[in-house]
Amino acid sequence: MTRVAVNGVSLAVHEWPGEGPALVGVHGLTANHTCWASMADILSPDYRLIAYDLRGAGTATNPRRGTASRCTARTCAACSTGTG
Repeated sequence: MTRVAVNGVSLAVHEWPGEGPALVGVHGLTANHTCWASMADILSPDYRLIAYDLRGAGTATNPRRGTASRCTARTCAACSTGTG
């Protein structure tokens, strides 16, 4: 697991390497990035799987504001490029 700073929020990001294109796993509202671990064994041979904690979830810092879907989309893009 690495940490990526996005718009003032520190997020946990985990990458499972694979041979194919990148897939970004976004967890549900009551989970965190670790919910993708069971799928990683299935996906990672053929895909690069990147999962991160949503803002304010898991070990991500809790922003004062900015948890709307527009902000989540920007966070997803930043995590995808922040891991390589």
